[in-house]
Amino acid sequence: MDERKIQCWLMSTFNLFFMIASIMLHASIDNSLPSDSSIQEITALLTDVEKSARMQIAHVRIGNDLCQQEKNFLVERRKIVKKRLEELSGKSIDKIPNIAVIGSGGGCRAMLSIVGMLSGLEHTGLFDTLTYVVGLSGSTWGLTHWIMQDKLSTDAKLNKLIAMTMHGFKTATDHDITLIRKSILERAISHWPEGYSLSFFKFLFSHPSFEPVGLTDIFGGYLANRLFEDFDNEKQKVVLSGLTSKVSKGQVPLPIYTAVRGETPRSEWYEITPYEVGGAWLNAYVPTWGFGRVFHRGSSIDFAPELSFGFMLGIFGSGFTVSLGELFRETLYRMRQKTPALLLPAYDIITSALKDLRLAKTKVHNFTLDMPGMQLSNARFISLLDAGVDPGFILPYPPISGERPERKADLIIILDASLDRQIISPLDRVIDYAKSHKLKLPSIPYGFNFYNQTCTVFKNEADPSVPVVIYMPMYNNEAVLAEYLKDPQFARYSILNGFNVAACEKTTCETLKFKYPREDATRLVRLSEFNVITNVEKLKKEIIAVTEKLSK
Repeated sequence: MDERKIQCWLMSTFNLFFMIASIMLHASIDNSLPSDSSIQEITALLTDVEKSARMQIAHVRIGNDLCQQEKNFLVERRKIVKKRLEELSGKSIDKIPNIAVIGSGGGCRAMLSIVGMLSGLEHTGLFDTLTYVVGLSGSTWGLTHWIMQDKLSTDAKLNKLIAMTMHGFKTATDHDITLIRKSILERAISHWPEGYSLSFFKFLFSHPSFEPVGLTDIFGGYLANRLFEDFDNEKQKVVLSGLTSKVSKGQVPLPIYTAVRGETPRSEWYEITPYEVGGAWLNAYVPTWGFGRVFHRGSSIDFAPELSFGFMLGIFGSGFTVSLGELFRETLYRMRQKTPALLLPAYDIITSALKDLRLAKTKVHNFTLDMPGMQLSNARFISLLDAGVDPGFILPYPPISGERPERKADLIIILDASLDRQIISPLDRVIDYAKSHKLKLPSIPYGFNFYNQTCTVFKNEADPSVPVVIYMPMYNNEAVLAEYLKDPQFARYSILNGFNVAACEKTTCETLKFKYPREDATRLVRLSEFNVITNVEKLKKEIIAVTEKLSK
């Protein structure tokens, strides 16, 4: 990360504080004791919270087997996948492979790129071969849009998201800000018990037990304000478990969202689906609708409503939680070769000292509190961060890696919309993770740098248990483009003429920008879509080969 990126990161942080300031101009959200009028508002909000609560106790589930809801999903999804695979291969098949797409981080650039890839898979007839789509940071936003807008045509979905990005995610009316503020206050008071006097509310407002709220709440509120604009006054009340109705019949691949543990060490991943929140390292899971409640020894002890989808998307994309140590380390990465050897130990000391210093950290109630044998049983709160803040690990491989055998992918399609791939290959972190967890991968060169190819396949012909990995970076091959543009049916891709992805990544398509020009937003969508279309035969070949290999 160079000086320009530090400036962009600081500007992003400033933008988030601007969001805070805009809310505070409309209403006071501070640590002072509330006035009588605000107490009346809180009382009204408590009534709203009670109405939206799910009056059911949530229980922690121990074990890394899949929950029953996901198993039911697999039964339904595999019917669709089986039909499509038989159409592709022209043969009857018995064993259905798990095929997964994983989308990298990269802010709005990743958001636009993942919907472009899904569109390409839809247009080529390969979408119905997928079982899972895993997102990290910005790609989770695009994945959410794709599933939520299920009633729209593919092109309409793309155009709608492009328009959102053109208008930006920071813009909000007074009414929008009121809804964001209300949502934040509702989360803050969601664990307050009934029957307390207003004077006791004043005590709670100043007490350390007050539900922690912060940048993620505000950031997530702005994401929901744009992504869920169709829900009007209810857009801050949309919840992740609501996706259950959109996936339960296997209509689409199961979305898996990711975050990493905020306490050290990292590289310990949380995985979030419409059904459950948990992690293989933790060996424990909780229903998504119960995540964020107060728990004691494996059961919830309040009926707080589900955390808003906006808040969850804020967690998944909370790149501003990066530590100062990580910023310092990546900034000096390129400088080390020019630095006198005597100074290198000083760099390491500074990096170590700053490694856990963060400007912001998201906390929610710990669902394993007081559970015997749990790693975090003594922690009242747990911290979740954007998985991309784990340096260099911007490909959400762990959820389909095989740590949970029932979910192990037989073929993995990687969409890489990240930056600085020449500095550290994102695949290196995948390789390291697989080795450290004794998981199988095909042979992938360490430091892999074939970024001038739109599709590279890695596989092990001798061992059918090794997944096939297909790596697809955001690369514009203008020679291939020129050939396709000779056919009028590909005229829509003429917008890619002269499109330099690397240059865009450093200017208008920066990770930390939340508003893109329409032309660049359209180009990102069309590029990932085009790369799927131009590699469709290669993708089909590998999908059919994996299917046949499993049947032998």
